[in-house]
Amino acid sequence: MDVSKLANTVSESAQVISDFLQQQNLKLSFNVEDPDATELSGPGAKQFHEARRRIYDTALTLADLMAGDLAMLESYNSADISAAVRIANKFRFAHAVPLSGSISYDELAESVGLSKFTVQRVMYTLMGVHIFHQPKPNNVAHTRLSHKLATYKGIDAYLTMGQEYLQRSCYHIADALAKWGSPEDPRKTGFNIAMGTDRAIFEYAEEHKELHSIVSGSMEYMSSYKKDGLISGFDWKGLGDATVVDVGGSLGHASKQLAQQFPRLRFIVQDFEVTCQKGEAALPDELRSRISFQPFNMFEAQPALPDRKVVYLLCWILHDWSDTECSQILRSIAQGMKAGDRIIISEFVRPEPGAGSLWLERAVSRSDTYMLSGSNGRERTTAQFEALPRMADPRLRLVDITLPSDSWTSVIEMAFDEEKEKF
Repeated sequence: MDVSKLANTVSESAQVISDFLQQQNLKLSFNVEDPDATELSGPGAKQFHEARRRIYDTALTLADLMAGDLAMLESYNSADISAAVRIANKFRFAHAVPLSGSISYDELAESVGLSKFTVQRVMYTLMGVHIFHQPKPNNVAHTRLSHKLATYKGIDAYLTMGQEYLQRSCYHIADALAKWGSPEDPRKTGFNIAMGTDRAIFEYAEEHKELHSIVSGSMEYMSSYKKDGLISGFDWKGLGDATVVDVGGSLGHASKQLAQQFPRLRFIVQDFEVTCQKGEAALPDELRSRISFQPFNMFEAQPALPDRKVVYLLCWILHDWSDTECSQILRSIAQGMKAGDRIIISEFVRPEPGAGSLWLERAVSRSDTYMLSGSNGRERTTAQFEALPRMADPRLRLVDITLPSDSWTSVIEMAFDEEKEKF
């Protein structure tokens, strides 16, 4: 690799970043009062985010080149940051640090019930990745990220889901493969070994209220920062007076975001009965006339809605399942569809190694490993998404895959051709 060329990419992209920030009278830092670069908008924002991604990808490559083989391996095989985040989450560090100002290590240690020495050790690890900072000796204050740990709704559930379930399950993937080989069965996974159960993860969650609540809260948090691609990646406004069936829509996070943007759309959120009850109870009054909840099994045939245009939304659903289950889900939806209806899928599309963004490649691979650990699901390539409708029902066809400029998440559109014969 040409190091000078990589450095020039960073330099040229940094100038685009600098020009945008000057126009907006903004600066980038890890401080609470300064904006998260991923959330910036306005004139020139598209070029800004393109430059930001180029810098991110190039910096990852440069860091690996400069680290050397063994240091790179040690870094990617380490568990120190994950352990520190788990300690901070379990003992509520972020909530014990004042949202403005600072707190001494002595006061923080007393608040969380650990020794000052232990708190300092954990904090030093976290500060190395810009979670908290030390504004003066013996004091701790929030960075923007640690501030979010204390204030973002659902982030506790998101971290707990990762630390207590997914990471434990990932550790046992090798054991599951040694025991069962490479099955598509969602009951033969790292999760099953980690939790000592023969139930699939969603069956287990339905039987264990704590995990069910964690899954719902985690979905709420994820929807808060992955919504833009869904909103901008499809012409929702062009649907007019249509109905969106949010299949496996949890508490209705995606539907609520879409409803606020597109007032002519109505929504039916489908999920487990207990989830629907919680979603209904939490629904804002201003959306009750447009969003309803329906207990429904996504593997059963969708009821026909002949009097209206319908879009079936699958937001972070198919990656939970193997091709066999995904085909059944799509086949069940197709049974209720008519000409003009659509299926919209919001998920990662896995890039070929080295073909695009290194950050996206790593993010998708991380998610893919989680899916393998929990349910034998997967993140899919373009070719694999193209194959799904053919496997499910010949009347389904893939129309388009869009990666919006404001998102790492793609929007996959499928249409229904009534004239073709079903299986």
